[in-house]
Amino acid sequence: MTGHRLFSTAFGWSGIVWTDAGIRRSLLPVAEESIALEQLGAGCASSENTPLSHDALEAERWIKQYFGGDIRQIRFRLDMSDLSEWQRRACEAMLEIPVGEVRTYRWLAEALGKPRAARAAGMACARNPLPVIVPCHRIVASSGNLGGFAGGLELKQKMLDIERGRI
Repeated sequence: MTGHRLFSTAFGWSGIVWTDAGIRRSLLPVAEESIALEQLGAGCASSENTPLSHDALEAERWIKQYFGGDIRQIRFRLDMSDLSEWQRRACEAMLEIPVGEVRTYRWLAEALGKPRAARAAGMACARNPLPVIVPCHRIVASSGNLGGFAGGLELKQKMLDIERGRI
Protein backbone atom coordinates (compact mmCIF):
# COMPACT_ATOMS: atom_id res chain seq x y z
CA MET A 1 0.00 0.00 0.00
CA THR A 2 1.18 3.52 -0.74
CA GLY A 3 -0.20 6.87 0.22
CA HIS A 4 0.55 10.54 0.16
CA ARG A 5 -0.44 13.47 2.30
CA LEU A 6 -0.05 17.22 2.18
CA PHE A 7 -0.01 19.29 5.34
CA SER A 8 0.74 22.78 6.52
CA THR A 9 3.85 23.65 8.55
CA ALA A 10 5.07 26.91 10.07
CA PHE A 11 7.09 27.42 6.85
CA GLY A 12 4.44 26.46 4.30
CA TRP A 13 2.96 23.36 2.69
CA SER A 14 4.88 20.11 2.87
CA GLY A 15 4.07 16.50 2.15
CA ILE A 16 5.09 12.88 2.29
CA VAL A 17 4.74 9.72 0.26
CA TRP A 18 4.86 6.41 2.08
CA THR A 19 4.82 2.70 1.37
CA ASP A 20 4.45 -0.30 3.64
CA ALA A 21 8.24 -0.12 4.10
CA GLY A 22 8.30 3.50 5.35
CA ILE A 23 8.53 7.10 4.13
CA ARG A 24 9.68 7.21 0.51
CA ARG A 25 9.55 10.95 -0.24
CA SER A 26 9.18 14.22 1.60
CA LEU A 27 8.80 17.78 0.40
CA LEU A 28 10.44 20.98 1.49
CA PRO A 29 7.80 23.56 2.44
CA VAL A 30 6.37 25.77 -0.31
CA ALA A 31 3.95 28.69 -0.18
CA GLU A 32 0.95 27.09 -1.88
CA GLU A 33 -0.81 23.75 -1.48
CA SER A 34 -1.17 23.40 -5.27
CA ILE A 35 2.61 23.74 -5.72
CA ALA A 36 3.21 21.09 -3.04
CA LEU A 37 0.78 18.72 -4.77
CA GLU A 38 2.50 19.33 -8.10
CA GLN A 39 5.93 18.68 -6.58
CA LEU A 40 4.67 15.57 -4.84
CA GLY A 41 3.68 14.28 -8.26
CA ALA A 42 0.22 14.44 -9.68
CA GLY A 43 0.93 10.99 -11.11
CA CYS A 44 1.26 9.47 -7.64
CA ALA A 45 -0.29 6.04 -7.72
CA SER A 46 -1.49 6.72 -4.21
CA SER A 47 -4.52 8.30 -2.68
CA GLU A 48 -4.82 11.21 -0.29
CA ASN A 49 -7.58 9.16 1.34
CA THR A 50 -5.33 6.19 2.13
CA PRO A 51 -5.27 5.69 5.90
CA LEU A 52 -2.04 7.02 7.38
CA SER A 53 0.44 4.39 8.43
CA HIS A 54 2.28 4.70 11.74
CA ASP A 55 5.34 5.90 9.79
CA ALA A 56 3.26 8.52 7.97
CA LEU A 57 1.70 9.82 11.19
CA GLU A 58 5.10 10.06 12.85
CA ALA A 59 6.76 11.68 9.81
CA GLU A 60 4.05 14.33 9.51
CA ARG A 61 4.27 15.08 13.23
CA TRP A 62 8.09 15.20 13.04
CA ILE A 63 8.17 17.59 10.05
CA LYS A 64 5.62 19.92 11.66
CA GLN A 65 7.59 19.93 14.90
CA TYR A 66 10.87 20.47 13.04
CA PHE A 67 9.61 23.62 11.33
CA GLY A 68 8.16 24.72 14.65
CA GLY A 69 11.66 24.57 16.14
CA ASP A 70 11.25 21.28 18.02
CA ILE A 71 13.79 18.84 16.62
CA ARG A 72 13.44 15.30 17.86
CA GLN A 73 14.88 11.93 17.05
CA ILE A 74 13.31 10.28 14.01
CA ARG A 75 11.00 7.47 15.06
CA PHE A 76 9.78 6.22 11.72
CA ARG A 77 11.13 4.02 8.98
CA LEU A 78 12.48 5.24 5.66
CA ASP A 79 11.90 3.40 2.40
CA MET A 80 15.03 3.86 0.28
CA SER A 81 14.37 0.79 -1.86
CA ASP A 82 14.18 2.74 -5.11
CA LEU A 83 17.52 4.56 -4.58
CA SER A 84 20.79 3.56 -6.17
CA GLU A 85 23.40 2.16 -3.80
CA TRP A 86 25.37 5.45 -4.01
CA GLN A 87 22.28 7.52 -3.19
CA ARG A 88 21.25 5.22 -0.33
CA ARG A 89 24.74 5.30 1.18
CA ALA A 90 24.83 9.10 0.83
CA CYS A 91 21.49 9.39 2.63
CA GLU A 92 22.69 7.08 5.40
CA ALA A 93 25.85 9.18 5.83
CA MET A 94 23.85 12.41 5.99
CA LEU A 95 21.61 10.91 8.68
CA GLU A 96 24.72 10.59 10.87
CA ILE A 97 25.43 14.35 10.89
CA PRO A 98 24.42 15.74 14.29
CA VAL A 99 21.65 18.32 14.46
CA GLY A 100 23.01 21.85 14.09
CA GLU A 101 26.32 20.77 12.58
CA VAL A 102 27.45 20.90 8.97
CA ARG A 103 29.78 18.81 6.84
CA THR A 104 31.22 19.46 3.38
CA TYR A 105 30.58 17.84 0.04
CA ARG A 106 34.16 16.56 0.29
CA TRP A 107 33.36 14.99 3.69
CA LEU A 108 30.37 13.23 2.15
CA ALA A 109 32.48 11.95 -0.75
CA GLU A 110 35.10 10.67 1.70
CA ALA A 111 32.39 9.03 3.83
CA LEU A 112 31.30 7.19 0.69
CA GLY A 113 34.84 6.01 0.00
CA LYS A 114 35.34 8.28 -3.03
CA PRO A 115 37.34 11.30 -1.77
CA ARG A 116 37.61 12.84 -5.24
CA ALA A 117 33.86 12.61 -5.92
CA ALA A 118 32.66 15.81 -4.22
CA ARG A 119 30.56 16.73 -7.28
CA ALA A 120 28.90 13.32 -7.26
CA ALA A 121 28.25 13.78 -3.54
CA GLY A 122 26.64 17.13 -4.37
CA MET A 123 24.42 15.43 -6.94
CA ALA A 124 23.39 12.89 -4.31
CA CYS A 125 22.28 15.82 -2.15
CA ALA A 126 20.45 17.44 -5.07
CA ARG A 127 18.56 14.21 -5.76
CA ASN A 128 17.69 13.52 -2.12
CA PRO A 129 14.06 12.30 -2.14
CA LEU A 130 13.74 12.89 1.61
CA PRO A 131 14.80 16.50 2.26
CA VAL A 132 14.40 17.68 5.85
CA ILE A 133 14.34 14.05 7.05
CA VAL A 134 17.66 13.19 5.37
CA PRO A 135 19.53 16.40 6.20
CA CYS A 136 21.18 17.37 2.92
CA HIS A 137 20.87 20.96 4.17
CA ARG A 138 23.74 20.12 6.55
CA ILE A 139 26.12 19.70 3.61
CA VAL A 140 27.99 22.88 2.61
CA ALA A 141 30.87 23.89 0.37
CA SER A 142 34.47 23.55 1.63
CA SER A 143 34.68 27.35 1.60
CA GLY A 144 31.90 27.52 4.17
CA ASN A 145 29.40 28.84 1.63
CA LEU A 146 26.02 27.16 1.75
CA GLY A 147 26.43 25.59 -1.70
CA GLY A 148 23.16 24.68 -3.38
CA PHE A 149 19.76 23.61 -2.12
CA ALA A 150 16.57 22.60 -3.89
CA GLY A 151 14.47 24.78 -1.58
CA GLY A 152 16.73 27.81 -2.04
CA LEU A 153 19.58 29.08 0.07
CA GLU A 154 17.31 31.19 2.28
CA LEU A 155 15.41 28.07 3.38
CA LYS A 156 18.69 26.16 3.87
CA GLN A 157 19.97 28.91 6.17
CA LYS A 158 16.67 29.00 8.07
CA MET A 159 16.81 25.24 8.60
CA LEU A 160 20.34 25.49 9.97
CA ASP A 161 19.22 28.38 12.19
CA ILE A 162 16.31 26.26 13.49
CA GLU A 163 18.74 23.51 14.38
CA ARG A 164 21.06 25.94 16.14
CA GLY A 165 18.19 27.38 18.17
CA ARG A 166 18.26 30.74 16.40
CA ILE A 167 14.66 30.60 15.22
